[in-house]
Amino acid sequence: MGEIWREAITDSFHKFLEKVLTFLPNLLAMVTILIVGFIIAWIVRKLVIHLLKAIHFDRLTERWGLAQALSKGGLTYSTSNLFEFITLLCMAPKA
Repeated sequence: MGEIWREAITDSFHKFLEKVLTFLPNLLAMVTILIVGFIIAWIVRKLVIHLLKAIHFDRLTERWGLAQALSKGGLTYSTSNLFEFITLLCMAPKA
């Protein structure tokens, strides 16, 4: 009787271990994709910030009157920060 229990437990443990080992590559792939995605998002964020600074986006929006309209609405951030946030919201569902 003891042999049957030992065999049942070791068999169950081997099946469990097999499932864990088949899941690990998927977990590793998911973590890798997540890290690469964060790195790409960080690079895109830096590029967008540099682009907005290069075209003087804040000055343009002040000249267009957009910055004043947003400040009347209670926005305390610069328009380039708002644009960065909107870009993040548009890109987040695609990740």
